[in-house]
Amino acid sequence: MSALCKASTCVRYAPLSTLQCPIDNRTCRDWPYEQVMLGRRHVELGNAARDLALAFHLTGEAAQAQRAAEIPRLYAGKYLHSPHDDKALV
Repeated sequence: MSALCKASTCVRYAPLSTLQCPIDNRTCRDWPYEQVMLGRRHVELGNAARDLALAFHLTGEAAQAQRAAEIPRLYAGKYLHSPHDDKALV
């Protein structure tokens, strides 16, 4: 699933919680745009944690492991005391 605006192109991140069409600069809101962009953000964060863990494995640098562990720790902190809501991560 891709978030396409009326110009049939992928929306981009703009200021916090705003999605914007790169062609006509119209603001895209609500379903499905926000869900697709938040899903992408979750994937990007997961990939970053994996890459940092691999960097630690290859280099042995503890700083890489600490940064890799910080991502799921921050997720846990956001979701622990709030209802499940992807917007909590924005």
